[in-house]
This record gives sequence, C-alpha cells and structure tokens, in this order.
Amino acid sequence: MAAIVQLATVGKSGAQVQAQRNAVVGVHVEHELSRRWIAYGKILQHRAQSGSAQSLTLPACVDEKRTQAERRHRKIVAGDAARVWIDAVMPDDNVVTQYGHRDAVRAAREVGQRVGNHAHPSAGVARRVMDGCVFMAVAAVATCCGCYDRASSPEYRMRIISLNANGIRSAANKGVFPWLQAQDADVVCLQETRAQDPQLSDAMFHPSGRHCFYRHASSKKGYSGVAIYARHKPDAVLTELGWDAFDHEGRYIEARFGNLSVVSLYVPSGSSGDERQQFKFKAMERLTQIFDAWLSSGRDYVICGDWNIVHTANDIKNWKSNQNNSGCLPQERAWLDLLFHERGWVDSFRAIKPDAVEYTWWSNRGQARANNVGWRIDYQVCTPSLRGRLKACSIYRDESFSDHAPYIVDYAD
Repeated sequence: MAAIVQLATVGKSGAQVQAQRNAVVGVHVEHELSRRWIAYGKILQHRAQSGSAQSLTLPACVDEKRTQAERRHRKIVAGDAARVWIDAVMPDDNVVTQYGHRDAVRAAREVGQRVGNHAHPSAGVARRVMDGCVFMAVAAVATCCGCYDRASSPEYRMRIISLNANGIRSAANKGVFPWLQAQDADVVCLQETRAQDPQLSDAMFHPSGRHCFYRHASSKKGYSGVAIYARHKPDAVLTELGWDAFDHEGRYIEARFGNLSVVSLYVPSGSSGDERQQFKFKAMERLTQIFDAWLSSGRDYVICGDWNIVHTANDIKNWKSNQNNSGCLPQERAWLDLLFHERGWVDSFRAIKPDAVEYTWWSNRGQARANNVGWRIDYQVCTPSLRGRLKACSIYRDESFSDHAPYIVDYAD
C-alpha cells in the first residue's frame, strides 16, 4: 500500500565500507524520494483541479520511457566496496485514495516514515538525518507542486502528539526533535521536561515554525515540567490550576485556540512511597472537580499526558501481579472508570482501538521494553464533543527517545 524501500548490501566488511555505503544510501534515497514525490504531488494536484475520482497510478507519471522493472529496481555501485539495491515500490491507488485531497506532506511523511523504518537497520543511516533532511525535502517538494492546502482540504486532520520526555535534554540527544519535525503535528504536548528556562535557551528547544511554551517546576530543579509546541499561536496559555502544591511542580499547561483547549498534564506518580501516593490521590480528587468544570464550560478539551494509571487488563502486561502497585491500584482505576463511564470523558485510544493491547511505558529495568512488558499510562482524553472527530491513533515504538513512547492522534478538523 505504501512505498517501502528495502536495502541490502553485498561487499567487503569494515568501517570504510560502512561509511561509503551510508553516504551512498543517504544521497540516493533522498533523490529517489524526491523524484517520486514530485510525481505524486502532480497526481494530487491533478485530482484536486479536476475533481476526478478516477484512479491514477504513480508509475504512469514517472519516466514513461523506462520499463516498470527499471523503475522499480535501481542498482547503485559505490566504487568496488559495496552494492546497494533499492527496491522502491511505488505508491498505488490505495494510497492515493486514502489521502485524496489531503495534504501531500502528510502523505509523504507516512510513506517516508516507512522508508526510514526499513532503511535504518540494514543501511545504518542515522534516523535523525533521514528525518531532518529527507522528510523536510519531501515536504518542500510537495508544497511546491501546489498540492498542499491544509485550510481548504475537506479531509484535513489535526494531529496532536503527547510524550513524556523523561528529560527533554536527554530526549534531544536521542533525536526527538528531528522526529517531531517530521511528524508535522499541529500540537505537541510534553511532560517531565526536567529543565528550567535558562537550560532551554538553545534553539533546538524552540523548534522553527512553532510557538513554544514551557512550565517548569518552581519547587524543585530538574523535576517534572510540561510544555506545548503549537503550529498556530494560541489565544491564551494557562499554567495554573489554583492549587499551589500541584502548580509549583509544573504539572499543567493549557493552550487555547478558539473553543479548543489542548492540555499537557502530568499526573503525579505514587511509586516512590506512601507520601507521594497520598498526594496522587489528592490530585485525583482535585482534578475531578476541575474536569467537571471543563465539561460544563462548553469548550472542547484534549487532555494529553502521562496519567500514571492503567485502566484495564489490556493496558498492562502483568495485570495480576501489579494490583497492589501504584499505577494499577483499584482506587486509581476506579477513578478512570468515573471519568470515562460516568462523566463521559473519552479515552481516544480505546475509542479508536477498543481491544488493542499496546503500551506507552516500559521500565528501564531488565529487558522490559525489548520483551514488551509495558503499561499504557499515556493518554489523550477528550470531551464527548470530540469523539466523532477521532480518526486515527498510533504509539510510535521504532525509536526510543524516553522510557515512554509518543502517542499520536489525528482528529478531523
């Protein structure tokens, strides 16, 4: 359905061979992607202008003089050291149909991400290079083709990403910012930034083209902290809920866009002991009142964040053995029952994937992540008014920026 690039190498071993191979792959993958997406952009442009529902395949638009086999198989020789075969499967009608008149940048990202996923393990191409260079070049190509019109597209989707960074500076060193740039999200919500404002002066912490807002913990350095990055400038940004003990830990920030509020929330953990567990219970109590007020306000809310609580047995690998552990306590799960089943708040993941078993957090102990012994404790919880606008969601696991995985949700505009 989507373009997949498979890279295999044959040749001598050694660092010199690897370096030559990486350089060749990086250059030619970028060239191949750009060439294909110029053609794909023309397809979308044609469809948008003609309004035609007729299927149109990409190969027909790409160098018609070459046979299909030649188009699909490109051999690149790097001196005598390595041979790199690129088998580029063209996007077919399903992709064109799926994305339709929606912006080609997002389509390019979806295909490009799969390219990166397949290229990285065998070719050794650094993902941050793929993200930062190739994907943005593809986006620029698609835009220049005249097929990128978010505002007028009837199928335009708003994308929101939530991630507990477990230290934003650490996540930055692991490549989170090139990845975020490639996702082209409308809003990014971060938790556990663990940094004060003077530590965030580097330009990387203020991505180009985004309005960036941080709320650090004033009670303790290197602790907690939340942030929001937004494509459009918010009408207002709020950072206090009116409870000092909670606010001073930097656990809440809200950006308002018209009638929509997007919140980055970091619910306390109680795993360190009874004192923090009691603080967590108190936070749950206070938040219930605040959430009730938000429901009755008439505003649309998306509450993103690390809630530090699993809801059902499908949200945790070891359900029975964790019944007495913070994050899986009956009182905590009952609170989510109250919010979801009685108050009407919507767990976006369960609304889209009712029976899926996927996790967003893994302990750093042992081989928890490798063995997928995880917990789903990161949510995008929305008001009932947004349930019908939930379109797709995913938990990104291909790279590890943190002990949490990014949770991505697409909403119909």
